[in-house]
Amino acid sequence: MKFEKISFTKIRGRARLSLTLLLAIFPVSAMAADKVSITPYLDYNYSNNIFWDYSAVSDATFSPGLELNLASRQFNFFLNADSKIYRSNDYLNQSSISGGFNFYKMLSKRSTVFLSPDISLTQFKGDMSYLNTAIPSLTVGLKHVFSSQIYGRIGFNLRHSDYLEEDSYDHWRTAAFLEMNAFFKTQTTLRLTMGLNYLFFPHIVTEIAAATSAPSGINASAASVSETKIRYRRGVPVQPTPDPPTPSDPSNPQPEPEIPLVSTTVNLSIPQPFIVFRAAQGLGYKTGLIAEIQYRKNRNLLKDFDPLTIDEWALQRMDEDFFWQGTRISLALKTEAILNMEIAVDFSYYFKQYDGLDALDMNGEPILPQAFREDRLSQLTMKMTKSLGDFGIYLNGSYRKNVSNDLYFHYNFYTISAGLDYSF
Repeated sequence: MKFEKISFTKIRGRARLSLTLLLAIFPVSAMAADKVSITPYLDYNYSNNIFWDYSAVSDATFSPGLELNLASRQFNFFLNADSKIYRSNDYLNQSSISGGFNFYKMLSKRSTVFLSPDISLTQFKGDMSYLNTAIPSLTVGLKHVFSSQIYGRIGFNLRHSDYLEEDSYDHWRTAAFLEMNAFFKTQTTLRLTMGLNYLFFPHIVTEIAAATSAPSGINASAASVSETKIRYRRGVPVQPTPDPPTPSDPSNPQPEPEIPLVSTTVNLSIPQPFIVFRAAQGLGYKTGLIAEIQYRKNRNLLKDFDPLTIDEWALQRMDEDFFWQGTRISLALKTEAILNMEIAVDFSYYFKQYDGLDALDMNGEPILPQAFREDRLSQLTMKMTKSLGDFGIYLNGSYRKNVSNDLYFHYNFYTISAGLDYSF
């Protein structure tokens, strides 16, 4: 399938038009809505490692926001605006707005169709403006109840991430899934989900030395075997330095020749089948145990993704966690049995493989003996939430440890968060 590049002007125009339409629909929908809620909120977050890497830079953030919801029998409209304000690293400050609706339609007593379009805009400033994005998304699906104990869902999601200032990051993400759920009188629920993610990057821009630039008909992987290609050293393009020629006059050495760079554009795709199994066990009506295992596999290597992986942290902030393959195991406990507070404890373990990406040392050179990057990530999170009338408060703490053969990603950090919201 071929995707054509959409101009930034068109994307910006369509994004503004979509949000303008949502803002226009809101007052009209409010008149017919069964339930209307307005929720202002303020979150506080402190982390001793905001970049999730070896550098361990700490900072605190404040996140004010406003959420609107209009619910009727078949529609649920939502609109959310918030910002993130860093106390020490203000160049990371960002603002975002998102909106859309969920639509449900009963086709029969057993079947329901659902449709959910939405769009989000994120804005940074200064040097971080390359992460400005417009992300429209559409989810459609069908839920069917087979019996009082079994129901299934099938669905499809299409999402386009348009980085308004950086072509290389633009991509399409599609996902198709089939899910089956089974309930038992023992308060046990089993869920099996199978699906396929497909990631398509239409124009990743790389730079190689002019002497090794490939004709337009040759892809970048063929050109990348050159010894004089540009090597990315932790986010900074560094040109390899050739041995200088022996000067004819030692007292008057000649400057080293500069190697001109040529930009090359390639398109890449990653089919990623996945499977998730989830088991939940109720303990009374206020407590539950949940266990889940996920496995996903990249069908193509990541060897041409160097221009993207140098900004892996930034892309994960935009919910673009698509590089790894491997296994995730999660165990969780949720209860409301203590002082009517909702308490959730969650432990997750990831074994992440990045086949095609060399594990590098701190200078950006491949480690010896050469190996692909592998991470083992452990994360523990605890969250406590309490409702006091129209007010809601929460306190959250988490700890993450990532062990990697790439020392840049060998790190640990903890985060403490607190929030307050008011609904009316």
